[in-house]
Amino acid sequence: MFEIKKAVLISAWVFALPNMAHAQTYIGVSAGVALPEDARNKGEFTANAPATTLFPAIANGTAVAWKTEYDADLNASVQIGHRFDNGFRVEAELNYTRSAISKHSGMTFGSTNIDGRDA
Repeated sequence: MFEIKKAVLISAWVFALPNMAHAQTYIGVSAGVALPEDARNKGEFTANAPATTLFPAIANGTAVAWKTEYDADLNASVQIGHRFDNGFRVEAELNYTRSAISKHSGMTFGSTNIDGRDA
């Protein structure tokens, strides 16, 4: 299987070689605002959790749920590529996105809302 991939890659390179005389190399930069959607999370405990000073023991199978809200933040990228006369392009991109968590809310264990506790 590796030899087939290697042959295809070599064929593509040989096909592109005659067009390199008129090829264009380019660099691009972009920036924007990241607006991630809020997330609703749910699941259940897969093991018994022992009691603590804040919570009683939690049994295996107890449902847990919460909502995560995200802040708007930054998105930036840099691209470098090569365009051949036949329209074929090869490009590499480095992308950075940051999304900070604003807050968690609606936290429940079983049917008990624990928003007011330090979870």
